[in-house]
Amino acid sequence: MEQFAADVKRLCSLFEQELKQPVSEGDDFFDLGGDSLMAQALVTAINDEFGSIFNVSNIMDFPTPADFARALSQGNTPGDLINPLFGSTGEDPLLFVHGALGGNFQLRLVGDDMRSRWKIAGVRARGYVRGETFHATLDEMLNDYMDQAEEHFGSLPKFIAGNCAGGMIALELASRIYHKTGEQMTLFIIDPPATFLKYHQEKRGVHRGWYYRYIRVYHRLLYKVLRALRLENTKEGRRTYGRLVFYHIVEFVKDIYPKPFPCNMLVFVGSSLMDVSVPGIQTWADDQVNVQFLPLPGRHNAIHRENKDVIDTEILRFVESLDVPTAMASR
Repeated sequence: MEQFAADVKRLCSLFEQELKQPVSEGDDFFDLGGDSLMAQALVTAINDEFGSIFNVSNIMDFPTPADFARALSQGNTPGDLINPLFGSTGEDPLLFVHGALGGNFQLRLVGDDMRSRWKIAGVRARGYVRGETFHATLDEMLNDYMDQAEEHFGSLPKFIAGNCAGGMIALELASRIYHKTGEQMTLFIIDPPATFLKYHQEKRGVHRGWYYRYIRVYHRLLYKVLRALRLENTKEGRRTYGRLVFYHIVEFVKDIYPKPFPCNMLVFVGSSLMDVSVPGIQTWADDQVNVQFLPLPGRHNAIHRENKDVIDTEILRFVESLDVPTAMASR
C-alpha cells in the first residue's frame, strides 16, 4: 500500500508537468485537456521514471494517476507494437495505423458502434518507445506490421484505418496485403497529407526530401548531445526525441506511392487540405478504386477529435453500402 501511494504521488507530479495544473489521483488526463503531444510526452516521462514500457494507447486504459499506479503494481507494462482497443468486441479485424508522431492516440476516439462492429487494434511505430531501434526502411516497417497484425489477429486484416500520415501508411499496407492475399481491401483515411500531389504527380518537393533527411539527422545529433549532458529526461529532451520520431516517419511517408489496386476508400478531408489531397488521390485512383470523399470542418490536428461521431457514423454507413462479407457471415 505504501508503494502504491508513493507511485500515485510520483505519477500525479508527472501529469502536472505536462498538463500545467494540479492533478489528483482520480483526475482523467483527457478531461483535463490532454492532447496527443502531451500524451506522448507523458508516457515517455512515465517510462523514464519507472522503467516501464507503456505506449501512448495505454493512456486510454489508464487515464488517471491511480490507474497507472495499479497497472504498475500488477506488472502491466505492455510494450507490444500492436495493442487491442478496449471494448472492441466484433469479429472482423480492423487495424488502426499510427500517425506521424508514432503513437496511436487516435484509438481513443473510436466510438462504441465501431467497437461492436470490429475487433480493433492499433499499431505504433518501432522506436516510439525510447531504447528501441527504428525501422531502417519503409519495407522493413511494413513487413513488420504485416507480421505483427497476422500474429495478433490470426489473419491479415481487410479493414485498415489511419489518420494523417497514418492514412498513407495504411494505404501502402493495404496494397501489400492485397497483393499477398488477393482480397479486396477497405480503408478509412482521415485527413491525409498531400503527398500524392506534391511529391509524385507534380514532381515537386524533391528538395524537401533532402530537408526531411537532414532535419532527422539534426534531431538525432541533438538528442545524442542531450543524452551526453544527461538531459534526455528533461521536457526538452523528451520533445526532441518526439521530433526525431516524427521526421523519421515523415521521411518514409513521402516515398509512399503504390500502384492502384482493388480497394474501397472512404477519405475524410479537412478544409485546409481539400484543394491538394483530393485532386492527388483522384488522379491516382483508377477504375479499381472505389473512393468517396467527405469534407469535414476543423483544424488538421483536431479533425478526428472534433468530428468523431460523424466519422464513426459515416464509416459504418460506407461499409454497409459495400456488401462486404463479415467474419460471421462467411462462416
